Amino acid sequence: MKLPVYRTVIFLLLLCTPEQIRASDTGRENSPKKDLFLTTHVSNQNPFAGEEVELTYTLFFKGIAPKIRDVEKPVHQGIWAEDNTPQGLIPSKPEVINGVTYRNAVIKRMKLVPIQSGTLSVTGYHLLCTIPRDLSIGMESEPDDSLTLSAPGIILHVKTLPEPKPAEFNGAVGIFTASASTDRDTVSAVEPFRLTTTITGKGSFRTLPEIPLSLPDGFSLIETADAQKENPSPTESSIGFTRTVTLNANTQGTFTFSPVTFSAFDPAEQRYTTVTSEKLTLTVLPAAEKSLSETPLAETGVQQEQEPSSPSPLLKLLLALPIALIAVLLYFLLKKFLRAGNRYPGKKQIRKSRDQDDNVQNRKLAHSPLELRDKLYTAVELCCCMDPQSLTRSELKRELKKQGIGETISHKLLTLLDEIDRAEFAPGNPGQEELEELRQACKAVLEKFENKN
Repeated sequence: MKLPVYRTVIFLLLLCTPEQIRASDTGRENSPKKDLFLTTHVSNQNPFAGEEVELTYTLFFKGIAPKIRDVEKPVHQGIWAEDNTPQGLIPSKPEVINGVTYRNAVIKRMKLVPIQSGTLSVTGYHLLCTIPRDLSIGMESEPDDSLTLSAPGIILHVKTLPEPKPAEFNGAVGIFTASASTDRDTVSAVEPFRLTTTITGKGSFRTLPEIPLSLPDGFSLIETADAQKENPSPTESSIGFTRTVTLNANTQGTFTFSPVTFSAFDPAEQRYTTVTSEKLTLTVLPAAEKSLSETPLAETGVQQEQEPSSPSPLLKLLLALPIALIAVLLYFLLKKFLRAGNRYPGKKQIRKSRDQDDNVQNRKLAHSPLELRDKLYTAVELCCCMDPQSLTRSELKRELKKQGIGETISHKLLTLLDEIDRAEFAPGNPGQEELEELRQACKAVLEKFENKN
């Protein structure tokens, strides 16, 4: 029976020294159980709720480097988890334990964010190791050994955020800084310009709430680009979150403002801080007069009316050719769509059943973040024929891509799920205004998935 494989990592034999390879020719002195073991390490066992910590699984081995596979993932109730393991070759280094020389390699690195206080655990990580018996050239190879290793579990004693909390505090935990810049210092009234804000620091950006812009009167928002997150290497301690918006100024004058201001809890200092970007100064000039696009008529003389000339036959052919190509393309796309519909009759049946109850479902109003999350999970299950509750955010994103869900819809779904989690687990109950905003966002995402069917 083939075991489920979620991630495969192969240690290359280049990681082993020549002495280790020669030692394998004469056989092992110890059994694989003594030559292989896993350790678990967490950067902080006493974090605050919402504080990010790092979990590391390290494999220790002797002799030939094994091939490894994840058999069971870690279980972490009440904790957000993100796999931060680097891709590609995993380096190893020697380490002496009780007089015995091993090589160790970090095989899994995860970011953990407890979203509630109390005693929480991370357990159940299992790893399958396959060890070649013989690497001798010219000799018949023997069957490989295999061994399943269990990593020790860890316990987190999560502390509640201290009281009183500032009125403007909305869940940001970490050490953050904010910066802002505009693409120009002087603009004309009603002329669009771009404002870029960046939040950097060490903390969880999954619990960082949406930071509203603080703009002076007379400025209006035209467009907001998708926020960009800078993915650091595992050795870097800080990350960045950049957002660019397009604005225009309706009033002339000189304005000074701080676009970003929010409250955060600093777990190192154990106090609440106010994060503010530097002040920007922008000069708005009067709107430029429009130049006349039409040439004035001469004071004397009569303008002769021109008769429209008929296009030449060659021009008619050039105009008709793109239309014909578009018609052929639409024909093949329609044919492909019909074939795909016949290939998956199950989705048609699901859609038919759902349409019959559409009026009833529309009358049901979600009264909690839990109900909103269930609606989203049901929509994904009906559209993509998979169970999203059993997947992490990264796995769900990959599966949606495989099912042909666009990056825009996928990003909106994952962002909305994080917002729902934050509303459910953040201190206090969500207000009616916040819940209504979540309902509207959920409705928009549901419509996108329904249109996919």
